[in-house]
Amino acid sequence: MSQRCLPIYLRALVPVMGTVLLGACGGGGEEDSDATPTPGTLQISTAAQSVGEAAGTVTIAVTRTGGSDGAVSATLTTTAGTATSSDDFTSASVTVAFAAGDSATKTVIVVITNDAIEEPDEAFTATLSAATGGATLGALVATVVTIQDDDAPGPATAGNKLNDTGVTLCTNGVNTGVACNNATVGTDQYPDQDAQFGRDFTANDDSDGRVGFSFTKLDSAGAPLANQTLAFSVAPWACVKDNVTALTWEVKSDDDGFRDKDWTYSWFNSTGIGDGGDQGKDNGGICIGGSACDTEKYVAAVNALALCGHADWRLPQRSELLSLIDYGSSAAPFVDINRFPELVNIAYWSNTSILSEAHAVSVTDGEVRSLNKQLRQAIRLVRGGRTL
Repeated sequence: MSQRCLPIYLRALVPVMGTVLLGACGGGGEEDSDATPTPGTLQISTAAQSVGEAAGTVTIAVTRTGGSDGAVSATLTTTAGTATSSDDFTSASVTVAFAAGDSATKTVIVVITNDAIEEPDEAFTATLSAATGGATLGALVATVVTIQDDDAPGPATAGNKLNDTGVTLCTNGVNTGVACNNATVGTDQYPDQDAQFGRDFTANDDSDGRVGFSFTKLDSAGAPLANQTLAFSVAPWACVKDNVTALTWEVKSDDDGFRDKDWTYSWFNSTGIGDGGDQGKDNGGICIGGSACDTEKYVAAVNALALCGHADWRLPQRSELLSLIDYGSSAAPFVDINRFPELVNIAYWSNTSILSEAHAVSVTDGEVRSLNKQLRQAIRLVRGGRTL
C-alpha cells in the first residue's frame, strides 16, 4: 500500500513512537500517484529551408521537448504557394507520432519534382496542427520550403514546343478544306501539306483540346480539376496548362472583377525596355478602379494575387500567343473556347515592342498586329515554360 501525505495540521497528531498509519510528506515515501503528466511540446525544427530541385526530396523535422509522458501526435500538411503540388512537389498530409517516453526527432519526407523547365525559385509551406495526447504545439508550427531551380535556359525545341496549327485539311490549288492526298479532288498533286504533319496528324484527339492541342484545366490553387469535362458554368477554372508548350495561361473571368474579360489596357513598361526606349501609355485603358489600366500594373496585380498558386505571371511573347491560335477553326475566335471560355474577339498584347508600337495577336483572325502602345487592347498573362 502506498503512503499518502498527511495534511499539515494532522502531522502533529502522529505519535513519535509506534506504528505510523499515515506517513507525513517527505523523503522515504513512495512517489505521489497524482503527479501531473508532461506530454511535451511538438514543433517544426526550422522556420525556413531551401532545397535544390535535383535533390528529389526535402526532409522536414519535428521535435518533442519539455516532456515525454504518454503517446502524442500531430498532423503535418503541405500547402501550395508559388510552388504547386501539381507541378513542383507532391502534397502530403502525415501523422507524426511519438510513443510514450519517446522524444527523438521525427522526420517527414516530401517529394520534389525535378523538371526541365527554367523558372524562378518557388516555395510551399508545411504546417503542424491537431496535436493529440495532451501535447501542445510550439512557436514553430510552419516551415517555408523554397525549391531552388537548377535548369539553365534553353531553346524552345528543348522540351517546350510551339503547338501545331490545327489545320487538318488540304488544298488542291483551287479549293481549301478538302481531303489530303486524294486523287479524286486532286490534292495528291500537292503533297507534303501542313495537315499531313505534326500533332494534328499524329495525335489527333479532341478529348483535351481540338485535334493536336492538349490542355489541362486548373483551379484557383493551380491543381487540375478532378473532372476535366464539366463546362465552365458548372465548374469554373482559373488557369489552363498547355501540355505541349508547358506554358500556363490565365483564364479571364466575367464577374466585373479586376480580371474581367471586358477590361482593356494600354501597353506600358516603366523601365523603357523596347526599341527606342518608348515606355508606352501609363494607365491608358479602361478597367475596374481606373488606376491600374496598363499592362505593367495588371501583371503586378495578378502576381500579388498569386493566381493559381504562382507569382511569376508575365506578358506573353508574340510567339507564345500564336501558339494558342487554331488556324483550323471554322470561325472566330481562333482560340479554343472550351478551354478559354471568357474570350473577347479583340487583339491581345504581347511583350514585343518596336518604338511607339507593340505587337498584339488577334483571336479574330490569328494575325499579328503592330499597334500604338496608347491603344486599348486585351491581356492574357502566361507563366512557365521556356522563352519561345
